[in-house]
Amino acid sequence: MTVAVIGTGHMGAGIARLLASKGERVVIGSRDPAKAAKLAEEIGAGAEGGGIAAAAKLADVVIFAVNYPQAGEAVREVGGFAGKVLVDISNPITEDYKDLRVGHTTSAAEELQKLAPEAKVVKAFNTIFAQLLPAEAREGRDPVQVFVAGDDEAAKKAVSDLVAKGGFQPVESGPLSNARFLEPLGEINIHFGFFLGWGTSAAPAWIKAASRLPSRRPPAGHPRREVSAPFPGRTPSRRTTMSRIVRFHETGGPEVLKVEDVAVPAPKAGEVQIRVKAMGLNRAEVMFRTGQYVTQPTFPAILGYEAAGTVEAVGPDVAGFTVGDPVSVVPCFMLGDYGLHGELVNAPAFGVVKHPENLSWEEAAATWMMFVTAYGALVDIANVQAGQTVLIRAASSSVGLAAIQIVNALGAVPVALTRRSAKRDELLKHGAAHVIATEEQDLVAEVNRITEGKGANVAFDPVGGPEVAKILDALGYLGIFFQYGALDTTPLAVPVMPLLGKDLTVRGYQLFEITKDPARLERAKDYIVKGLASGALKPVVAKTFTLDQIVEAHRFMESNEQVGKIVVTA
Repeated sequence: MTVAVIGTGHMGAGIARLLASKGERVVIGSRDPAKAAKLAEEIGAGAEGGGIAAAAKLADVVIFAVNYPQAGEAVREVGGFAGKVLVDISNPITEDYKDLRVGHTTSAAEELQKLAPEAKVVKAFNTIFAQLLPAEAREGRDPVQVFVAGDDEAAKKAVSDLVAKGGFQPVESGPLSNARFLEPLGEINIHFGFFLGWGTSAAPAWIKAASRLPSRRPPAGHPRREVSAPFPGRTPSRRTTMSRIVRFHETGGPEVLKVEDVAVPAPKAGEVQIRVKAMGLNRAEVMFRTGQYVTQPTFPAILGYEAAGTVEAVGPDVAGFTVGDPVSVVPCFMLGDYGLHGELVNAPAFGVVKHPENLSWEEAAATWMMFVTAYGALVDIANVQAGQTVLIRAASSSVGLAAIQIVNALGAVPVALTRRSAKRDELLKHGAAHVIATEEQDLVAEVNRITEGKGANVAFDPVGGPEVAKILDALGYLGIFFQYGALDTTPLAVPVMPLLGKDLTVRGYQLFEITKDPARLERAKDYIVKGLASGALKPVVAKTFTLDQIVEAHRFMESNEQVGKIVVTA
């Protein structure tokens, strides 16, 4: 559990030290971030310090160890407390004494509840402050109800001293022992000795117990904010968590990539948060990084189409996933909208898939771009049939190898096109029926030989450029040419006579044609999952790198030496 302590005064510092000593993750927030950071450094034990908003957004529980005006200011500054527990121990100002009720000031916590109706506000009354209350503040009122959360002897003594002073009444100890006093309000009043009860497991228990109570009804006329699940369940999580994410602040070579600590927000409606184990690297990320992709980066830019890992949390209204599920992601978004290259990421739920158990994390991360891209063109659109011939350019790429596997699964003939013969044996090993080295052999003559003069039925090309003229010439009657990439951005050379004489189809294609159509996407998932489970389809991983080697991974991609997918592990 992460606890934010707002305030660096005597009380805030004392609470922060105590919580850190008990093994809780503590984040200290202050209007003076440098002061909070200094206090965190003094405390040690992993404590962190910074601004109020940053601290509160990281926490499950936010303790306001400041006076009410400062607490209210902090709530307004942060905004968005869904699923969090707010603990109010703010000191009342003089005119608030009239609001004393069963041992606490109602005004501060109630105002906080108005400001953050989606939160669980707990009113905590520390016994140290109770000793300072003037006697007149208690005259004619019910005794202040006090108890100790746990078996801490110092806390018990503090409560005994209060009872001895008069005007205080002990109650049974326990996380919910005095919930009945505020039952009409639907909330819980917590009394404990200066957080000394945190010395046992009771204090975390009562915070969790309090969080399960219904939120107070917002004041009349106040807009209700829907919360899909209460803290402490991690489905959905409402925390903003720091994570190492790949980003770049300018276009350029691999060296512009940085692995940076970034605040990752809780998943929104329709999103799944994933603790990443492995990431797939694609040519699209290289083009996006260099400013040559179909979308342009907005800085600081995130990137990454593919990842595999375990579900960390799910957003509101997301069904079918639970925390811990092993999943991977279909590229169904544009780079910049999401970026999956990092240790903790959010992804659109409709693109998240529970992959077969026979896949490793690296294989799962390598799966979806390659197989969905090839499936969409060859199965969904071209409807390749057994016995037909398919030309696959850049066949040693991950998508090229996926196309070879799918063509074989369909009973058709995959012909791998590669510039030189150095990769011939590798391509044959990975299932190519024939390999043509286009810089060393006559492409049209070789295709005519393989097809006995009929020409190929389909060509699948991510490159483009002047070589396209030869590929079109090698196609047969009613042949289909797919341009699914732009590694060569020069205009296509399209010879008119083969185009007209053979009634060819030349079309652009991106996998988004499939992934943005829910019905077609589901058919793609079904086909690929079945193929993976049966072994007919299997991702080919060329080489793995660690997240800290992301620059080297991009350099290897640009070398064009790989056969298969480049994978980065978290």
